[in-house]
Amino acid sequence: MTDKLPLRRGDVICTRSDGRAGRVIRFGAALLGKPNTVNHVALYMGKGSDKRPRVIEGRPGGVGWRDASDYLKSEWTIDNREQPKTPEQRQAITEAAKAMLGTPYDWKGIGLDAMIAIRAPIIYDDAEKKNQPSPDQIVCSSLADWVYAQVGLANPNRLSWDRITTPGVWAEFITVKGWEKTRTK
Repeated sequence: MTDKLPLRRGDVICTRSDGRAGRVIRFGAALLGKPNTVNHVALYMGKGSDKRPRVIEGRPGGVGWRDASDYLKSEWTIDNREQPKTPEQRQAITEAAKAMLGTPYDWKGIGLDAMIAIRAPIIYDDAEKKNQPSPDQIVCSSLADWVYAQVGLANPNRLSWDRITTPGVWAEFITVKGWEKTRTK
């Protein structure tokens, strides 16, 4: 992480967790040649009323709030704080993320990620889910992708969103400063 700019509301953070699921996600990223040091993505929302840093994230229980203290202390955490965002875009990110609170987890999307990582044929059609106006199910990395697309900010999918956006894809976008290669709306 950089110390040049402060982390601000609307920034994307990519972080790492321990456990089997995190290892599987990082292994899938390695199979695809993507950065494999992180396995989770969250949208930074600033400090809560308790003065602790908060994020909104997709997780198996659905999109929800979380204390980000441990994410921000992790040596593995990276973020896009260097990506230019106007105050209006930051506000729009916050509103879009809050609108997604409670959205169920996208288990089928996780299955698609796995099939892609092991280069297996896709066993079910995903055409109905790509680029839909408001997803009815979502994972952590596709939540950030969808929110940024809604706001018109550069994201890993070039201003569009894809339900199979992974933490490794976000990490690559941040590492190579992909926003510098994408025109915004």
